[in-house]
Amino acid sequence: MPNKKLYPGVGAKGTIMTRFIKPKNSFRGKDKDHRSVVVLKEHYFEGRKLFFRFTVDEDDDRTFYASSRMVRIDAEGKVEDFFLEADKNRRHIENAKTTLKQQKESTIKWKNSKARQLLYQDIMDGNVALEEGDETKSLEEIFSMHIEYAEYDFKKFKGRLQSLRQTIVESNHRAAIDQRAFDNFIETYPVSYQIALYG
Repeated sequence: MPNKKLYPGVGAKGTIMTRFIKPKNSFRGKDKDHRSVVVLKEHYFEGRKLFFRFTVDEDDDRTFYASSRMVRIDAEGKVEDFFLEADKNRRHIENAKTTLKQQKESTIKWKNSKARQLLYQDIMDGNVALEEGDETKSLEEIFSMHIEYAEYDFKKFKGRLQSLRQTIVESNHRAAIDQRAFDNFIETYPVSYQIALYG
C-alpha cells in the first residue's frame, strides 16, 4: 500500500538535510549528510518557488527557511492549519498570470470590484501596511492573498495599491482635521444646558 501523502501546514514536522537550511552556515561543523528535524511555521513564494519557514530542533529560538522541495513532511499539524487553500489560490493566480496577455480584465471596474474592497480591508486591518516603506510582504505575496486579485492585471496592481494607500492616507488626514475643528468649536462654544422649570 502506498504511503499516505502528508500535507504541510503550521505545526507540521519534517526532516531536511541540514546543509540546505538557510541562512547558510547556520549549523557549521555538521556532517554533509546530517539531517535536522524542523517544525513548520509558515510558507511563502518567491516567484513560483514555494519556501517554508521553520524552527529546528537544535535551535528552536530562531526561524530558518528552505525550499519546500528539500523538506520531507513526517507528521502533519492540525487540518485547519494546512497550507492547502493558500496553495490552491496560488496555483489559480499563477495560471491567471501566465495567460494574462490573452485575457481581459474582469468586466467589473476595479474601483467597484470585490478585489479592491478586500485590499482596502486588508490595509485597514493591518494585513497590508499603509505605508509602502513599512511593508514586509512582496507585491506578489500581497497579490496572492486573495483569488479575486487574479481577475485583474498584475502589472497594474502596484499602481492600484499605491493609489488606494494614498486615498486612505488623505481620508485619515481629512478626518483628523475635521476632528480638530470640532474640538476647537467645542472649546470656543461650550455646550450650555438649560433646565426648564414648569410651575
